Amino acid sequence: MVLFFIFFALLAVAHLYACYFHLEKLRMATKPLLLLSLAAFYACAARPLSGFVLAALLCGLMGDVFLLWPDDYARFVSGAAVFSLGHVLYSFILFRNLIASGAAIPPWGVLIVAVPFAVAVALASLYVMPSIKKPFLRACMPGYFALVALVGTGAWLTLITASRTGADVFGAALLAMGGLLFFASDTILSIRLFRVKGGSMNFWVMLTYIAAQLCLCLGFICL
Repeated sequence: MVLFFIFFALLAVAHLYACYFHLEKLRMATKPLLLLSLAAFYACAARPLSGFVLAALLCGLMGDVFLLWPDDYARFVSGAAVFSLGHVLYSFILFRNLIASGAAIPPWGVLIVAVPFAVAVALASLYVMPSIKKPFLRACMPGYFALVALVGTGAWLTLITASRTGADVFGAALLAMGGLLFFASDTILSIRLFRVKGGSMNFWVMLTYIAAQLCLCLGFICL
């Protein structure tokens, strides 16, 4: 278990180094192994093991592989599709756990979480969509952002519920941070792909993405 985590940490450092210094061979060699090692760590550490969380991590692995070639339209769409499935799986387990907890979420709690995410979805979509040439991608962009926001909403509602019921606040806080980081990562990625190409933005995409997946993984383990 510890070896998988150490392997993941070393891979993350190597991959971010490759992104920052534009070392393409190292970047492409390390990227598919990131989520593979994190999924292996989760499978060994989680008790009980959630098949939904494991499947979401593996969706991240497949999405990472497809997005190694973001200029290939078919691969990009396939990557976006499996990432979307991963967000659906994360959302399912978060909201299923919320329902299973039996804790009543106050209306103010729902509003204080859902409204900022809804505004973020609208702003990100309006900023990126005019630069997307493919009609299908342009039409799907708000829906994709909404799926990412749904993960964040479920994670932050989990944190509010945990703070009110005395449940594991630390694990819930990790989930909430993961939800925020995932939205930040996908927003930066969309800007990099459709608005500002090149530069060192890939480093920030991967830094927030790796941190997001790690926070979600550890949060589900803690809970």
